[in-house]
Amino acid sequence: MEADKQPSTFADYISAFKRRTGLVLSIAAPVFVITFLVAMALPSVYQSTAVFELRDNAADKTRVTDNNNNYVDQYVNALTEHVLSRENRNKAFEQLHLPATVQQTFAHDVKVKMVHDKILDPGSGRERDINTGFTVSYESRDPHLARKGADWLADAFLKVSRDEARVHIEDEAKFYANEAENTRQKIADLQQKVAEFKKQSFDQLPDNTQLNLATRSQLDQDIERTQREIQTLQQNRFFIVQQIQSAQTATPDADNLFELQNEYQKKRAIYDDNHPDMVALRRQIENLKRGGAGTSQSLQSQLQTQKAILAETR
Repeated sequence: MEADKQPSTFADYISAFKRRTGLVLSIAAPVFVITFLVAMALPSVYQSTAVFELRDNAADKTRVTDNNNNYVDQYVNALTEHVLSRENRNKAFEQLHLPATVQQTFAHDVKVKMVHDKILDPGSGRERDINTGFTVSYESRDPHLARKGADWLADAFLKVSRDEARVHIEDEAKFYANEAENTRQKIADLQQKVAEFKKQSFDQLPDNTQLNLATRSQLDQDIERTQREIQTLQQNRFFIVQQIQSAQTATPDADNLFELQNEYQKKRAIYDDNHPDMVALRRQIENLKRGGAGTSQSLQSQLQTQKAILAETR
């Protein structure tokens, strides 16, 4: 029957480690020595880094989409290509006084990396990475050159970003200026058309509603007054016709009275009521209505008549 196994203690582990100390050292010592020699043999490389923050992207972390991140990646890649163009690299070589060996690896020594920040996606409720900025580093075996290269890269990225923003703003300003000019021309054409329409349809515009209503009311009142005058004149005409008919049957001079009245109406359309001929005709008509003679008057009567006409005319 086998004996029961005793559980291992910490002392057992220490004892086993002591027994295998030689084996561990024989394996670890060569690895340590090789690592140390490689580290000492490799040249020292210094890296200087400039950090850029994308404020527009970082300020609105509630709207997280793949399109936003893709846009930021494309934007940073475009900036990098512009900064590392041949023209800008030549400027860097002149300003930094880089030797020929370093010039050949300048683009390779520049490192651009995106800076990510984890946030909670309100749509899915899961954590997602959002691009909040990027870093630009320059590596060199000379620490002073690494710092100078990083400073130049930082200034170059800022200048390129500002230039692109200025060009973008100028393009937008030109576009909006053209649109404003086109809109201004359209407004001028519409105003001209409106002015012509108002000129042709002045009395039919909604703006003149009150004026049209007042004018119509005045015209209605004028029509009513004219109709009343017409009725009064018709009644007077009827009354005068009756008087003429009565005079024609009652007096021997009725025909003369009718002729004088016709002549008076004809001359009334030509002369004023105070004209001597009009005054004389009225005297003769009134004389005939009173029963007097229309033409066979004595000299004395005619003289009195002419004096009366003169006085009335004056």
